[in-house]
Amino acid sequence: MKSTSLVRLAGLMFVVLILVSAAPAAANDTGASKAVGRGGGNVDCPADNGNGHAYGAWEHNWKCQCAIPPAFSEVENLTIDTAIIESTPHWIFLAAGTEEKDALLDYIDGANVPDKQKNEWTQFVRKMWKEYPVVFDNSTGNPALVPGRSSDEFTLTPAENATFQEIERYIAEDMEAVRAGEITIRWYQQPTHMQFMETALNSEIKDLSDILINTAKDAAWVPDTWCNDQVCQSWNHGFIPTSIALPNIAGIPVLIVPPQIDGIGDAPGNFGQYATLAKQRFDSHDYSGAFTNMGYASHFITDLGNPYHTPMAQIIPLEQVNTPYSQIVFPNFQMILDYKTLHHEYEGMVADHWDTFYTGDQGRYDISNPTYSAKIHGTYSWAMSYPLIYNCYWHFVINGDFDFEENPAIVAMTQNRIGESMKYTRGLVEYVTGGQYPMLTVTATAGPGGSISPSGAVPVRYGESQSFTIRPDSGYVIDKILVDNVAVTRNPYTFSSVTADHTIEATFKELTGSGKEWIWSRDGWDGWSHEATWSGTEVGPCSEYGPVIVDGHGEHGINVNLIRGSTTACVEKQFTDASGNGWNTLTFVGLMTASDTLGGRWMTIEVNGQQVFAGTALQVPPGDDQMFEISVPFPQSDEVNVKISHGQNPAWNPRFAMHFYSLELSRNAGLMTSEVKTTEFVVPDGSIIVGNETVPTPGTMSTPEVTETDSP
Repeated sequence: MKSTSLVRLAGLMFVVLILVSAAPAAANDTGASKAVGRGGGNVDCPADNGNGHAYGAWEHNWKCQCAIPPAFSEVENLTIDTAIIESTPHWIFLAAGTEEKDALLDYIDGANVPDKQKNEWTQFVRKMWKEYPVVFDNSTGNPALVPGRSSDEFTLTPAENATFQEIERYIAEDMEAVRAGEITIRWYQQPTHMQFMETALNSEIKDLSDILINTAKDAAWVPDTWCNDQVCQSWNHGFIPTSIALPNIAGIPVLIVPPQIDGIGDAPGNFGQYATLAKQRFDSHDYSGAFTNMGYASHFITDLGNPYHTPMAQIIPLEQVNTPYSQIVFPNFQMILDYKTLHHEYEGMVADHWDTFYTGDQGRYDISNPTYSAKIHGTYSWAMSYPLIYNCYWHFVINGDFDFEENPAIVAMTQNRIGESMKYTRGLVEYVTGGQYPMLTVTATAGPGGSISPSGAVPVRYGESQSFTIRPDSGYVIDKILVDNVAVTRNPYTFSSVTADHTIEATFKELTGSGKEWIWSRDGWDGWSHEATWSGTEVGPCSEYGPVIVDGHGEHGINVNLIRGSTTACVEKQFTDASGNGWNTLTFVGLMTASDTLGGRWMTIEVNGQQVFAGTALQVPPGDDQMFEISVPFPQSDEVNVKISHGQNPAWNPRFAMHFYSLELSRNAGLMTSEVKTTEFVVPDGSIIVGNETVPTPGTMSTPEVTETDSP
């Protein structure tokens, strides 16, 4: 709702009663006027007090004459007869009670114009109140303003309209001057549009991800940046129905809405377009796109809840006076109004006093045809545009400010429009989401030789996490884990904060050939020796962890509670090749658990006392908390002692462990080795490691240098 939503509806006749929510009463006109009862009879009114103000009317409840409410612009549920509105574009000045009349006279008296003009304006408005009297009638219990004479005598002359234009232009320019000295936030800026969207989402979807709430909120005000001129803004953010009749009742309008509503302005179509697109994106699991378009759609439905975006009033905006555009579009007799200021100040009031106008949960409207629903919403706002302009205008004349929240009639209308807009915005959320939490799917599959759990099409709530565990069958090891067709090594694998559909696929390979295989899921820890040591200041219990079998793999390590300590854990086993041929290649699949000091997290593998592999979490392999596979040579032997060690320096808490998946000893006939030269690995010194910084040369190791010999 950034700029004035004014579209002139040429030739539209308002053959209806316009329902004005205000508060106490209307002033009869002058001394000889009559209050007209709804039954057709006349009610005698007291004489004029000399100021052109009458002080009597027919009161339905008491069946007698009573004092007329002093301020018509504060009468709630006040109906203004169409004949008054059609008599002149300046009807607001005629529909004046005692307070409005006195305020206008005082306003003119304080105007910055010559005294002669002040006198002319004063005499003119007094004359108009006498010649075109307006009567307050409450004979049916519904307060109304009706003409004090027949309709054919209730039409102003061109000269009279022109004089009213002079007064209106002065007031419009004064509004602009007062506004220039204020700084307010606007409905069209972030606060109100975002508030509508956030409240609707929280009302319709419990515990929705903050990511999606913020996506929709941030999009809710963006459409106001799409237009660079007033015409574009008005056309795209407003709507004026062209074939709707209002019933003759008071209060918030009740409309007989036809199955098709024609009108001027694209706001309903824009709402329909983005609501439909949001639903399509939601159904295809594109939730970022869905909630972005939902935010766009919410902008237009809340714009349509603002009567300043659905203007019924035929006016000349102050900024268009004396422009060629005005001469073409706006007849010279129309009301001159600083519409932009009233529009913006009204929106600023709503943003500043949200808790006053949004009164809480009122339910929602179910939407099946978004464009048609938006037209209905805009049509009701259109029916309230005259009452709202009427009350806001008189508030400024009486008070000289834009504190519209102090006017009970404006508050009542605004509460209605805010409440209705919220019901439509909640209906938008229901239309797009079906009331369902955004769900995503992770499709998990496993090939022959193992399993993945859970498996199949696994539903995951948007923004939440889901873990998958891959287990090889006996005699198999994991071959590959593919996440969205990209190889990973971590097992279990966790999708964190899921925001899109994913796939995870596991394949396995059978361990065959002349080698010796050890598969922890199948063989356990039988025959393995183990040891764990630690040093440093203990601030809690420390203990060896394992060796154990967990989720299809072995684990071993240390539970520690240390200050600036260090840990070392190892497992060891002797293997014998009964064939006597011997082995010269070791293949190991494992995982070193996570550390936040990567340079201090280390591991080594020794064969027959000779180090054949070593590294820290800074290197890949082994990496940090990721499954890895290595294959390294060693001097051929039929007696092989394998020792796998790991540790952390510096170490603190709570646990540093190693995962063991499989070990294979094999003989590579093309690689007969008698000697393997390696660079000795030095356990990292925790005193020189800070955070995740890389350790110096100690703590790294080159690939073993193999000296080839002839086959035996």
